[in-house]
Amino acid sequence: MSVIRAMIHRSKTYRTCTSCHKVIKKGRRYLRAFGHAEESDPPFEIIEHPTCLNGMKADQKIRKALDDAKIEYEIDRHGHFMNIVDPELR
Repeated sequence: MSVIRAMIHRSKTYRTCTSCHKVIKKGRRYLRAFGHAEESDPPFEIIEHPTCLNGMKADQKIRKALDDAKIEYEIDRHGHFMNIVDPELR
């Protein structure tokens, strides 16, 4: 997957996470990323809880969005996210 744009937003309506299929309640933060699988494919939108990114490839634009939102994360030796912690959920 190639990410075109990624940002952390605060939910104003109920949304559904594309990874775990659970409801993202109003007022919770979520990742909204636009991208495509291959260059010839049409773009699509991903809406996920920040903690659902565990095990996902650490894309530079997603890392910047997490850094801007002050969400803590680690990257393993293979370049995947691990131990993502949203300070608002502590």
